[in-house]
Amino acid sequence: MASSTQGPSLSESPSQDRKYARPAQDEDFDLLFPIAVGLGRRILDRDGRDLQRSVATAEELAVNVFVDLPRPLRQDEKTFSKMCAEMADVCLEALLGDQTVVSVPLGLLPPETGFLGELPLRELQATLSEMRRSDRRVGLLVFAAGLSPAQAASALGVSLDRALSSINRIGQRFHDRQVLGLGPKFKATHS
Repeated sequence: MASSTQGPSLSESPSQDRKYARPAQDEDFDLLFPIAVGLGRRILDRDGRDLQRSVATAEELAVNVFVDLPRPLRQDEKTFSKMCAEMADVCLEALLGDQTVVSVPLGLLPPETGFLGELPLRELQATLSEMRRSDRRVGLLVFAAGLSPAQAASALGVSLDRALSSINRIGQRFHDRQVLGLGPKFKATHS
């Protein structure tokens, strides 16, 4: 017979047939974590050229983001936007020295940059690292991940006008860096 100070014996444990409800936090994590990994993977490797590396890196970065997210996790816009913003933040450093070139829709950057549709991620990283956090986040979602300005605004919980203003500032910074000879090195579009 089991002593009352030892706790329940195996025969006294709850039945294996009984269904236990999972905590809501687990369900929130199960929903949000793959989204964070997917966003990180898109920022790091939009075209899926090195999925094994980019998914592993995105998972590692997402773990770091989830450690810092406020508890309890919730399936709401505020948590989603914070998660997307934090993923963008941690991905910026991971792009350091990246040799990938991504396509960007024509017209997204001002004509004076000489931009012809391809953007080296190392140049994006160098440019964004000099900018304020809100601009960096929009820049990573639009230029690296390939989201539209409206999609980036929605993911980050900001207005479309604010996202477009960030894109304009990024375009101006590209131009300023080019004039100073710091990059990015786009082909000139002289007539």
